[in-house]
Amino acid sequence: METSHVRKSLGEETTFAQDIISHEKLIIELNKIIDSLCVEINKRNLVAKTLILKIKYFNFKFHTKSKIFPLYFHKKDMIQKIALELFDELYASPLATRLMGLSVSNINH
Repeated sequence: METSHVRKSLGEETTFAQDIISHEKLIIELNKIIDSLCVEINKRNLVAKTLILKIKYFNFKFHTKSKIFPLYFHKKDMIQKIALELFDELYASPLATRLMGLSVSNINH
């Protein structure tokens, strides 16, 4: 019997050793996550229509922000631009951050 798995999303996330509140440090960490995600997207020859940013705060509450596009994207500069926009929307009320993740969905080969 052979089964095939159709991937619906792909993501990268990081749990920080210590909570981070600094905007600059969070941007550095987000750029690391973007780099890792882009490597995986390119390795798998994927394109996506949705980008999702997830942040878990010190109090274990999650916030997510996403953006859906009518056309597929895969280039790092586009992913970085969108991710930073989503981050800035969530950072409007800064809290100590425990985890940050970035994923793509509505993916295709």
